Amino acid sequence: MPKILTLSILLCAATAFGEVKPWVSPAETDALVRELQEFLKGAEVRYPGSPGNLAMEEKINALFAGSKLQHGEIKFQAACFIPGETVLTVSNQAPIRIYAMHPTLFRPGNFKEQAFTASLVYLGRGSNADLEKIRGIPLEGALALMEFNCGTDWMRLLRFGVKGFIFIEPETYERDDALAKVFNTELAVPRFLVSRAEGALLKANSARGVGVNVEAAPSRWENKALRDLWVLIPGSDPDLSREVGVLVAPLDSNCIVPEMAFGAQAGANLFCLNKLLADFKHQPPARSVLLVAVNARVFANEGERMLAWHMLASAYEIEKRRSYYSVQPPRTRASLVEKWSRKSEETG
Repeated sequence: MPKILTLSILLCAATAFGEVKPWVSPAETDALVRELQEFLKGAEVRYPGSPGNLAMEEKINALFAGSKLQHGEIKFQAACFIPGETVLTVSNQAPIRIYAMHPTLFRPGNFKEQAFTASLVYLGRGSNADLEKIRGIPLEGALALMEFNCGTDWMRLLRFGVKGFIFIEPETYERDDALAKVFNTELAVPRFLVSRAEGALLKANSARGVGVNVEAAPSRWENKALRDLWVLIPGSDPDLSREVGVLVAPLDSNCIVPEMAFGAQAGANLFCLNKLLADFKHQPPARSVLLVAVNARVFANEGERMLAWHMLASAYEIEKRRSYYSVQPPRTRASLVEKWSRKSEETG
């Protein structure tokens, strides 16, 4: 049984004393940035199950296959968020696209109607002073236009019967402000992001008390087949090659607006994984190395869990359970799978 060491790739170079040293010269850095941009082209947004995510899956699969080394895939199914397209129209102006924010525990923030007209009220950052400015203006059934960096103050406006929230893109994002737009309940509150330029237009129209027409395709969840992809570089040392180091990097990315999940660090780590493949193939290390591109990491490390299951679970136990399930009547098979899933979660 080979020894296994698992690591996640981190793009940092720090000494034990915390002094950061550059790996390459400025000219080499510019070349690497251009190479990284080319590597991510067409797959900049890689939220699990998105077109860019699946395109990157195919790209990595082709790269691993092209290495002529032993490679493969681990298939699994995951519930992927599919954002709907929502458009606002004000008077005779061009339609404005607003982008659905991340769902809460599970439910997407969908409007109850797919087409409606509502008033638009600018509420700034939701402070007491901002509320004082709109004294006398009804908020029941209105769309609240707010600054993104309002923290959690937007939540206290729910008691006024606001129909939904549109947050204006800030000049700089703060992590805490992004996290403050997602909450751990099943309350489905429509929340969207609009660009700064178009947010300014909406802000001007809200001051004039103009209503907006909304066309909103609902966001939804959809089961999709995803993959972890792996390639094995045999070690050069006859004895040490039995020890296997596992390096993983994510195929996916996430952010407060899934359609804008560029995942710069995640993409750079995946790029680094590809560079390691080329280096290790040219000069194999003493120990064997398994490079793995894992998907659905943002879903509680689902890709890593699938990898660990396939690496560490007993093949005999897996086949025994598969055989057991396959001979059960269809009506009881689903309940058996559910029962075993619960047991696996309880035992870790």
